[in-house]
Amino acid sequence: PVGFKTDFASVPRIGAVYAILGNKAHRAAVLHDYLYSVGGSDEDRAYADDVLRAGCIADGMNEVEAFDMWVGVRAGGASHWTPKP
Repeated sequence: PVGFKTDFASVPRIGAVYAILGNKAHRAAVLHDYLYSVGGSDEDRAYADDVLRAGCIADGMNEVEAFDMWVGVRAGGASHWTPKP
């Protein structure tokens, strides 16, 4: 939606990690951020993370890089998830 704020992909600014995964798949990251902002159940979070992975591949990222992004959001995304009943 108009006015929605995103930080794109929050890839850690650690040398090799950022060199490989940083500044990529912005469209997928915006959609993922939006899905996180509307929240929902644990299944909704898993869906949002799967959407990120599929979007990364659709944006041209290879399967390994997309999997690495997915692992990152599965491991570190819980603190940003907005659960809703």
